[in-house]
Amino acid sequence: MKGSGGRESGISAAGGPIASKNLRPPKGAKTKGDSRSSPDYADTTKNFASTESCRLAALLVRQGKREEARLHFAEALRLQPDSKEAQQGLRSLQDAGIDGVE
Repeated sequence: MKGSGGRESGISAAGGPIASKNLRPPKGAKTKGDSRSSPDYADTTKNFASTESCRLAALLVRQGKREEARLHFAEALRLQPDSKEAQQGLRSLQDAGIDGVE
């Protein structure tokens, strides 16, 4: 349970004190390292960001904000150069005559 300032207050949810031994993994337990350091985490993050940039770009196109959409499609390609959705989006904007398509 959190106390003021975001620190552990030393009181369990049941109202009793938290023993410090309960805050650590058991002796000999294998714990994973920081998952953010794995290559899969980086790839997943780039994939997510690229997908979200494409979704935002598609929404901006529907709203008529094509220049902003172009920037988001370009960002999606920077993050994931093989993104078919971003490539198609930029191509359609180029066909529509939006300047600055890379």
